[in-house]
Amino acid sequence: MSPRALLLEPWVQLLGSDPDVVGAGEELLDRYAEPHRRYHDLRHLAEVLDAVRAMADREVPAAVLLAAYWHDAVYDPAAGDNEEHSAALADRTLTRLGRPAAEVGEVVRLVLLTRTHDPDEGDVAGALLCDADLAILAAPPDRYRSYARDVRQE
Repeated sequence: MSPRALLLEPWVQLLGSDPDVVGAGEELLDRYAEPHRRYHDLRHLAEVLDAVRAMADREVPAAVLLAAYWHDAVYDPAAGDNEEHSAALADRTLTRLGRPAAEVGEVVRLVLLTRTHDPDEGDVAGALLCDADLAILAAPPDRYRSYARDVRQE
């Protein structure tokens, strides 16, 4: 199975196999495959999703998984507002797909939290997403070196 298919499978499990859902997932993966990305790419997305699942002490809430998918959906290294644009895109897309407003609001909140990676005490969902996004900092030396190189290239 291709890396894209492996990333699309949990998306479909979360949201269903309606053609609009699948299309939205494919468009999201296209963003992570943009040629200017060196670190914030499909590999990073896969690593964040894996880290979320590995760190969770129970079933991962859908909003956390969805926020993991959306957290770097918009990535322009020169811009300082990627999280805001990613959150707005998540809001529009998930609302169009008919997701509950409370879930969409939580996804937006979580994506915006990746600006600072500083969740409030007791914010289990926020801590889970932020820790997963920053898990690369505890990666084995070879992987960390490639991360540092790739971030510099971006």
